Amino acid sequence: MQNLKKAKLLMDKFLGIATVISFLGLICVILLQIFARFALPQAPSWTEEIARVLFIYSTCFAVGLAVRESAYVSVDLLGKVLPHSFQLSVRVLIYITIISFMGLITYYAIDFVKIGSFQTSPALQIRTFYFYMAILIAPLFIGIYYFFGLAQLISEHQYGGEL
Repeated sequence: MQNLKKAKLLMDKFLGIATVISFLGLICVILLQIFARFALPQAPSWTEEIARVLFIYSTCFAVGLAVRESAYVSVDLLGKVLPHSFQLSVRVLIYITIISFMGLITYYAIDFVKIGSFQTSPALQIRTFYFYMAILIAPLFIGIYYFFGLAQLISEHQYGGEL
Protein backbone atom coordinates (compact mmCIF):
# COMPACT_ATOMS: atom_id res chain seq x y z
CA MET A 1 0.00 0.00 0.00
CA GLN A 2 2.97 2.32 0.59
CA ASN A 3 3.95 2.01 -3.08
CA LEU A 4 0.44 3.04 -4.06
CA LYS A 5 0.71 6.11 -1.82
CA LYS A 6 4.09 7.03 -3.32
CA ALA A 7 2.79 6.62 -6.87
CA LYS A 8 -0.22 8.79 -6.07
CA LEU A 9 1.95 11.48 -4.49
CA LEU A 10 4.28 11.47 -7.49
CA MET A 11 1.34 11.71 -9.87
CA ASP A 12 -0.18 14.53 -7.82
CA LYS A 13 3.03 16.54 -8.06
CA PHE A 14 3.46 15.85 -11.78
CA LEU A 15 -0.11 16.83 -12.63
CA GLY A 16 0.04 19.92 -10.41
CA ILE A 17 3.27 21.13 -12.03
CA ALA A 18 2.08 20.28 -15.55
CA THR A 19 -1.21 22.13 -14.94
CA VAL A 20 0.57 25.24 -13.67
CA ILE A 21 3.14 25.24 -16.49
CA SER A 22 0.53 24.82 -19.22
CA PHE A 23 -1.70 27.49 -17.67
CA LEU A 24 1.19 29.93 -17.26
CA GLY A 25 2.15 29.21 -20.87
CA LEU A 26 -1.43 29.99 -21.89
CA ILE A 27 -1.32 33.30 -20.04
CA CYS A 28 2.02 34.24 -21.63
CA VAL A 29 0.83 33.38 -25.14
CA ILE A 30 -2.41 35.36 -24.69
CA LEU A 31 -0.46 38.36 -23.36
CA LEU A 32 1.88 38.11 -26.35
CA GLN A 33 -1.09 38.01 -28.68
CA ILE A 34 -2.65 41.08 -27.02
CA PHE A 35 0.65 42.95 -27.16
CA ALA A 36 1.18 42.02 -30.81
CA ARG A 37 -2.30 43.16 -31.82
CA PHE A 38 -1.78 46.59 -30.30
CA ALA A 39 1.95 47.20 -30.80
CA LEU A 40 2.89 45.28 -33.94
CA PRO A 41 1.56 45.56 -37.49
CA GLN A 42 0.49 41.90 -37.45
CA ALA A 43 0.02 39.38 -34.63
CA PRO A 44 1.80 36.05 -35.00
CA SER A 45 -0.52 33.44 -36.47
CA TRP A 46 0.70 30.65 -34.21
CA THR A 47 -0.42 32.25 -30.93
CA GLU A 48 -4.08 31.35 -31.36
CA GLU A 49 -3.32 27.71 -32.08
CA ILE A 50 -0.81 27.28 -29.24
CA ALA A 51 -3.22 29.01 -26.83
CA ARG A 52 -5.88 26.47 -27.73
CA VAL A 53 -3.47 23.58 -27.18
CA LEU A 54 -2.24 24.96 -23.85
CA PHE A 55 -5.83 25.43 -22.68
CA ILE A 56 -6.65 21.84 -23.59
CA TYR A 57 -3.57 20.52 -21.78
CA SER A 58 -4.14 22.63 -18.67
CA THR A 59 -7.62 21.13 -18.45
CA CYS A 60 -6.33 17.66 -19.33
CA PHE A 61 -3.79 17.68 -16.51
CA ALA A 62 -6.25 19.16 -14.00
CA VAL A 63 -9.02 16.56 -14.43
CA GLY A 64 -7.20 13.93 -12.37
CA LEU A 65 -6.62 16.44 -9.60
CA ALA A 66 -10.31 17.33 -9.70
CA VAL A 67 -11.18 13.65 -9.16
CA ARG A 68 -8.72 13.53 -6.25
CA GLU A 69 -10.42 16.52 -4.63
CA SER A 70 -13.95 15.19 -5.41
CA ALA A 71 -14.59 18.41 -7.30
CA TYR A 72 -17.00 16.87 -9.80
CA VAL A 73 -20.71 17.20 -9.25
CA SER A 74 -22.33 13.99 -8.08
CA VAL A 75 -25.90 13.17 -7.27
CA ASP A 76 -25.97 11.34 -3.97
CA LEU A 77 -29.63 11.75 -3.04
CA LEU A 78 -30.36 8.08 -3.66
CA GLY A 79 -27.21 6.98 -1.85
CA LYS A 80 -28.15 8.88 1.31
CA VAL A 81 -31.45 7.00 1.77
CA LEU A 82 -29.92 3.54 1.29
CA PRO A 83 -28.65 1.48 4.23
CA HIS A 84 -24.96 2.09 5.00
CA SER A 85 -23.83 -1.37 3.87
CA PHE A 86 -25.61 -0.93 0.53
CA GLN A 87 -24.16 2.59 0.11
CA LEU A 88 -20.69 1.05 0.02
CA SER A 89 -21.75 -1.46 -2.64
CA VAL A 90 -23.26 1.30 -4.78
CA ARG A 91 -20.12 3.45 -4.48
CA VAL A 92 -17.89 0.51 -5.42
CA LEU A 93 -20.11 -0.23 -8.43
CA ILE A 94 -19.99 3.43 -9.51
CA TYR A 95 -16.18 3.53 -9.17
CA ILE A 96 -15.79 0.30 -11.15
CA THR A 97 -18.12 1.62 -13.86
CA ILE A 98 -16.18 4.88 -14.16
CA ILE A 99 -12.82 3.08 -14.20
CA SER A 100 -14.09 0.72 -16.92
CA PHE A 101 -15.51 3.57 -18.99
CA MET A 102 -12.28 5.57 -18.72
CA GLY A 103 -10.32 2.46 -19.70
CA LEU A 104 -12.54 2.05 -22.76
CA ILE A 105 -12.08 5.70 -23.75
CA THR A 106 -8.31 5.42 -23.23
CA TYR A 107 -8.17 2.27 -25.35
CA TYR A 108 -9.98 3.87 -28.29
CA ALA A 109 -8.08 7.14 -27.87
CA ILE A 110 -4.91 5.29 -28.86
CA ASP A 111 -6.25 4.86 -32.40
CA PHE A 112 -7.31 8.50 -32.48
CA VAL A 113 -3.83 9.62 -31.40
CA LYS A 114 -2.29 7.48 -34.15
CA ILE A 115 -4.34 9.41 -36.70
CA GLY A 116 -2.73 12.60 -35.43
CA SER A 117 0.69 11.31 -36.36
CA PHE A 118 -0.25 11.69 -40.05
CA GLN A 119 -1.58 15.26 -39.79
CA THR A 120 0.21 18.57 -39.34
CA SER A 121 -1.18 21.67 -37.65
CA PRO A 122 -1.53 24.60 -40.05
CA ALA A 123 0.07 27.38 -37.97
CA LEU A 124 2.61 25.52 -35.84
CA GLN A 125 3.64 22.98 -38.50
CA ILE A 126 3.96 20.15 -35.97
CA ARG A 127 2.20 16.81 -35.86
CA THR A 128 -1.28 16.95 -34.33
CA PHE A 129 -0.30 13.80 -32.47
CA TYR A 130 0.79 16.10 -29.63
CA PHE A 131 -2.61 17.79 -29.56
CA TYR A 132 -4.56 14.54 -29.62
CA MET A 133 -2.51 13.09 -26.74
CA ALA A 134 -4.79 15.06 -24.40
CA ILE A 135 -7.64 12.77 -25.42
CA LEU A 136 -5.56 9.85 -24.19
CA ILE A 137 -4.13 11.49 -21.07
CA ALA A 138 -7.32 12.89 -19.50
CA PRO A 139 -9.36 9.66 -19.22
CA LEU A 140 -6.24 7.75 -18.23
CA PHE A 141 -5.66 9.97 -15.19
CA ILE A 142 -9.36 10.06 -14.34
CA GLY A 143 -9.39 6.25 -14.33
CA ILE A 144 -6.21 6.06 -12.26
CA TYR A 145 -7.53 8.47 -9.64
CA TYR A 146 -10.82 6.59 -9.42
CA PHE A 147 -8.77 3.41 -8.98
CA PHE A 148 -6.95 5.08 -6.08
CA GLY A 149 -10.31 6.15 -4.68
CA LEU A 150 -11.65 2.61 -4.99
CA ALA A 151 -8.58 1.18 -3.27
CA GLN A 152 -8.98 3.70 -0.44
CA LEU A 153 -12.70 2.96 -0.13
CA ILE A 154 -12.07 -0.78 0.12
CA SER A 155 -9.15 -0.27 2.52
CA GLU A 156 -11.18 1.96 4.81
CA HIS A 157 -14.02 -0.55 4.82
CA GLN A 158 -11.79 -3.56 5.49
CA TYR A 159 -9.30 -2.12 7.91
CA GLY A 160 -11.12 0.92 9.23
CA GLY A 161 -8.13 3.08 8.36
CA GLU A 162 -6.72 5.15 5.57
CA LEU A 163 -4.86 3.86 2.57
